[in-house]
Amino acid sequence: MNLFRSLLAFVLFISIMACGDNEITGPFTVDQNFTIEENAANGTYVGKLVAASGSNVTFSFKSGNDQGIFNLEAASGVITVADSSGLDYETNPEFNLVVEAQDESSQKADMAVLITLADVTPTTDGLMAYYSFDGSALNQLRASLASDTTHGKVTAATIQANDHGLETDSVYYFNGAAYINFGTDTIFDLGKFDDWTLSVWVKQESSAEGGAIFSKYWSTEGRSYSLSTTRSGDEYGVNFTAFVNNSEVSLSSSITANQWQHILIKEEDNSTLTMFVQGEQVNQLVLEDITIMQYDTVPAIMGAYREFNSAYDNGFTGQLDDLRLYNAALSDEDCRTIFTEE
Repeated sequence: MNLFRSLLAFVLFISIMACGDNEITGPFTVDQNFTIEENAANGTYVGKLVAASGSNVTFSFKSGNDQGIFNLEAASGVITVADSSGLDYETNPEFNLVVEAQDESSQKADMAVLITLADVTPTTDGLMAYYSFDGSALNQLRASLASDTTHGKVTAATIQANDHGLETDSVYYFNGAAYINFGTDTIFDLGKFDDWTLSVWVKQESSAEGGAIFSKYWSTEGRSYSLSTTRSGDEYGVNFTAFVNNSEVSLSSSITANQWQHILIKEEDNSTLTMFVQGEQVNQLVLEDITIMQYDTVPAIMGAYREFNSAYDNGFTGQLDDLRLYNAALSDEDCRTIFTEE
């Protein structure tokens, strides 16, 4: 039996050699798999394609990348993320790509490439309060991980179906005169913290002027900070203003009306303010000291701020959802995770 196997192997070897080098051409490929996290930023390295044989092999996408989510360097075979907004585990956990490999003699071969997304959830490290507005009416305004003194009191704001996720009855609509008062708990005094992060989802109506999203501002009692939308003609924006030693510092960016926009502001080392929109950094301010002024009697308000004579002013018109407050400056990766996960 061993002699037979040896003779068979010898015959096969001779048969292959007899074909000649010119008969066996083209790159020989093998299927390849890669895994990346769903919050991977643009430019993130995914993997490197390698042909098992062939000279001066180049690579190109043949199918599966119609949306341009990935970039492929022809000569090196390196795949990177080109459009991170297309990476969402919940809607598309994997990408089945077909890549064409071509050698210097123009011989071609296809290879299957599977890119799998790893699910990532928003961090809870440093999370002081999270208002998801999901579940029963009793729980919609309770701040998870926070005390009873942070529960919100609703005036005229109404629960509506969520059209940017899977939950129902999970966003609040503000009509320009509505607001939610979260009280004066110290977790809302951002000036207490060297590092903090504020995150919220916003859908500004195009027919309305800008208004306050979340603020701790009362013109007669004290001004700490205000996150608001703005409008100038047909252009819409978001602005964060903080009051430091009775002076204003601010960050701003453009946003799109009638579409859900994720807005995140963070402060790091009491000196760096950074704004993110849709998971991407859009503005940053660096100063020697950014200690936001604190006022114990000024409540935190969603949808408006307090003006003279205790009136509520600068009302927001649109929908708001998923307010998060951290006593930590989230990493850029964690900032992208909140955007991709909610």
